[in-house]
Amino acid sequence: MKRDINLMPLNVKRPRYALMIITLALVLLIIMAAFLLPILYKNRLISESEKLDQELRVWNEINNEYLNLKEYSDSLSKKVDIIYQIESRNMDFVSVLDTIDESIFPGIELTHISLSDETLDIEGIAPSKATIANSILRLYENKRIVSVNIHEISLDRESEKQRFFLRSAIEMNDICIEDIYTEGEEDIEDFK
Repeated sequence: MKRDINLMPLNVKRPRYALMIITLALVLLIIMAAFLLPILYKNRLISESEKLDQELRVWNEINNEYLNLKEYSDSLSKKVDIIYQIESRNMDFVSVLDTIDESIFPGIELTHISLSDETLDIEGIAPSKATIANSILRLYENKRIVSVNIHEISLDRESEKQRFFLRSAIEMNDICIEDIYTEGEEDIEDFK
């Protein structure tokens, strides 16, 4: 029987096993990397997406708050304009009352005064038609009075005085509260 003699030293066989183990480890590492890297990348993308969604929600909340504050500011601005116009209208009314006070002769008793748009209605009782005529002339002297129309003059038999009803066209400040309230309204987009 013949014996085979191994002429190769022992250390030469080991590198071959080591090379196979290293190759196997590298193949396993590449396979694991091929599966793990996409999973890690996907998880990173999901976390970034959640982060962006949260940031977008914060920006939407800020935008909504801004739109609410802008709407509130516009509302307050319109209210201030309306208050200013109402105060101006009240000053006009006081001015009209002063005009009436200056124009009406003593002895005339006013029973009703109404002011709507640019129409002034005056009702009252006067001692005579001449007193009414003099008051009408004084009303015409005022620059704000455009015209005076006599609608009725009648004799009150009980008091022996003249009842009268005058309608005057008067120049007022141009005030239209509806225009102020609806002025500048525009659609505001909501970014959601």
